Amino acid sequence: MGAVKPGKGEQQPEQGRRIKLSKRSIERLRYDGDGKEPVRYSDTEIRGLSLRIYPSGRKKFWLRYRVDGRRRELALGDYGPLTPEQARSMALEKMGGVAQGQDPLEEIQRDKQRGTINDLAKAYIDGHAKPNKRSWKTDEARLEKYVKPAIGNLKPASVSRQDISRLHQKIGVTNGKPYEANRVLALVRFMLNKGQEWGHVPEGHPNPCRLITPFEEKARTRFLGDSEIMRLQKAVAAEDSIYFRGAIWLYLLTGLRKLEVLRLGRSEIADWDRGLVILRMSKSKKKGPDVRSFGEAALAVLRVLPEVDGNEFFFPSTRSKSGHMMGFRKRWNKVRAAAGLEDVVIHDLRRTVGSRMASGGESMKIVASVLGQASSRIAEEHYAHLSPSPVQDAANRYGDLLVKVAGVDPAKAVSGEDSNDD
Repeated sequence: MGAVKPGKGEQQPEQGRRIKLSKRSIERLRYDGDGKEPVRYSDTEIRGLSLRIYPSGRKKFWLRYRVDGRRRELALGDYGPLTPEQARSMALEKMGGVAQGQDPLEEIQRDKQRGTINDLAKAYIDGHAKPNKRSWKTDEARLEKYVKPAIGNLKPASVSRQDISRLHQKIGVTNGKPYEANRVLALVRFMLNKGQEWGHVPEGHPNPCRLITPFEEKARTRFLGDSEIMRLQKAVAAEDSIYFRGAIWLYLLTGLRKLEVLRLGRSEIADWDRGLVILRMSKSKKKGPDVRSFGEAALAVLRVLPEVDGNEFFFPSTRSKSGHMMGFRKRWNKVRAAAGLEDVVIHDLRRTVGSRMASGGESMKIVASVLGQASSRIAEEHYAHLSPSPVQDAANRYGDLLVKVAGVDPAKAVSGEDSNDD
């Protein structure tokens, strides 16, 4: 596409001749001008479509039209890469827009101002994710890891279904992460919709994600049995990191999600006596403060974790920009292999809490509150007058059960006092 005015070397052509533009006719044409200005040949089929031949021999299709009484000229492209049939089709499409009051040149200028997917990603994180999502860092990480390297330099309107399909397949098939591929697909779909709302994507432009089929997802029901819990705690006890040992026990005792544990801050324990915890950075979809209740066993684990000066996190890190641990893949893989639990993931520990509490007779309302699920939630105001909280009672009952199954005191196991010797 070109600009409103011809650029350098693209002077206004002399009043040209009329000819049906076809491959045969264009191939026969030679420049026969004054050596300075291009010669124009107007198409007899499409009004406004023309071919300009420059002194260099270059041949280029142009479209002339009027909007609000102003004459406009739009470069469609060079002959060769563009056939006469393609140029004619483009001209008809553009003229259809002109008939509806659109100006193709203005649309080109707006497209230049819309920026790239990288620009849209920044706008999405700053304008939507940060203000509205507790898990905005997860969105940001996915954009940085998958989306920007693949399509970051493309204009939003130029992203094709094939681009998105390749990205989806690469994550799901090549990388072997079908669930992650589906999350990225949903993120890009939503981001492009917001982009259209904000003007980064032309109005009415089809979303390239809409016809891509997500990978099949099966609900995971894995949770640990009694003997598996015993094997796991023995393998964890053999690790030399008190913070790693504490994290695993906290997953088993509270049912918190992975990052909810790792970024847990000391200031989030609102009441140590009642085990009242208010999570600032929860992944829960609940609106308002995410209030949880920890049992005595979980609180005891937190109490033995060494505090680092100037760092308020229970699981501090000097290597992470966040100041807290972000993960422990190598340690976890080593531990689950030692315990014979290679198929178990961290989230299965959360499922273990829910399944054991439910099978132990706790109501689904209580279980949902312990796990911080949006449904069947006990209102936060209950914590203001209930002493002790029914949720903490349930957490304590579950903690006692887990201690009995594991055969060790969690706080002692974390601190290293319990050697696990039989």
